[in-house]
Amino acid sequence: MSTSVAPNSIWYTTSGIPPNTFSSGLYSCTLNPKTDKTTCTDPYPLLDKWSESPFPLNMWNVQLKSKQGGGSNPSVSPTIYAMSNALSYNSSSIPVSILRADPATGAIQTFYNMVEPSQSCDGSVDQAIIPAVNNLMHSFALDPASDDVYVTWSAYVCDCSPEDNNNKAKCNDLNSEFDFRVGVSKLETSNKDCVLPSNNHAKASWNNCTTVVATLDSGCSFNNTNAALGGDCIDPTTNTAVTLSQSGFAVARSEVTGDPQFFVSMVNTSFPSMSVPTMSSKNEVWVINKGGSPKTTQKNIDPVSVNPEFMSLSNIQDSGSIQLRLDEKSLAPVGMCRTAYDAGIFCQDLKAENSSGTEFISVSNSTEFLSASQLNETCFVEDTDLNLPTVATGLAVAWPDIVYFGCFPSYAGVGNFS
Repeated sequence: MSTSVAPNSIWYTTSGIPPNTFSSGLYSCTLNPKTDKTTCTDPYPLLDKWSESPFPLNMWNVQLKSKQGGGSNPSVSPTIYAMSNALSYNSSSIPVSILRADPATGAIQTFYNMVEPSQSCDGSVDQAIIPAVNNLMHSFALDPASDDVYVTWSAYVCDCSPEDNNNKAKCNDLNSEFDFRVGVSKLETSNKDCVLPSNNHAKASWNNCTTVVATLDSGCSFNNTNAALGGDCIDPTTNTAVTLSQSGFAVARSEVTGDPQFFVSMVNTSFPSMSVPTMSSKNEVWVINKGGSPKTTQKNIDPVSVNPEFMSLSNIQDSGSIQLRLDEKSLAPVGMCRTAYDAGIFCQDLKAENSSGTEFISVSNSTEFLSASQLNETCFVEDTDLNLPTVATGLAVAWPDIVYFGCFPSYAGVGNFS
């Protein structure tokens, strides 16, 4: 479940099919000011099925983009963006797409539906790309200062050299030339071949419609034995692996340069070894500016211990969600709230610091907004075959002191909205 809040309303998505009714899709309700906006009244579906798809419309990572001049004016409806598997029945496309919908009617206006990139150095492609998990594209976020849309991804990448046939052969053999990378790319929203009308079944090219703007992690070689562990590469030097969260992504503006600054939720897992006999995982936030590399990525921000089973469960939608509070003028980050899987919800104050010409984010006043035990009490989730603890999914924040979130598992009749 995903949530997004405006001054007097809240939009949320649901998945699953409760008894006798389809409830997958996008819903809206009114926040009751008499209850300090903690009660959601008169919920109604904006969009629960897309006419072009025979399946229920599962949507997640819902985000709102105010129109020019809208600001906090509740009379100006924002545009809704969300991820969806509406086009997943087409096996030649990436299993998830980004939809843009009208908030009043829920009608899908446009979408970004990408073709899987080439997995070999055929033709004129610059890179051979093998997704680390089922979805190459994990999450998206909207730039608060422009109409740009950014996406996070994780994959094994081999750089093709058009003039070097030996290099091409190495990439095509799926050997150690493939490098595990976690990155941020910008969607080419100004290219009409990339922004598709809702009634257009064409597929945009990942290579032509995205541009890499930052690389957070790299250097771990291809190892196909890791597929059962979620596909992420285990670094043999540290016996650890990093997993990109499905929806933990937010964009601010750098206090120092004014460039886009990316906040990404990651799970860092340590595997059993002689010195560490048990498997353990921590959910943490990484920060990188546009144009950044692994060397300039700030890692290990507010690490929280989580159940290591989540590393192999890439299908938990809206896990590790991040919401930023931005300075009204500079759009620099001044606060953050995030869900940390089964550990609860955490909020912090943020401040940009400068050390020897290097910008970094300092964290203060870290607060456990919702503990793991409170999460279990709040989310009325029935037992499932997964045998996993309750997970907070999706997140919307009415600063400074109200949060809205969903619960996983979100199977038939077992999820709820809090």
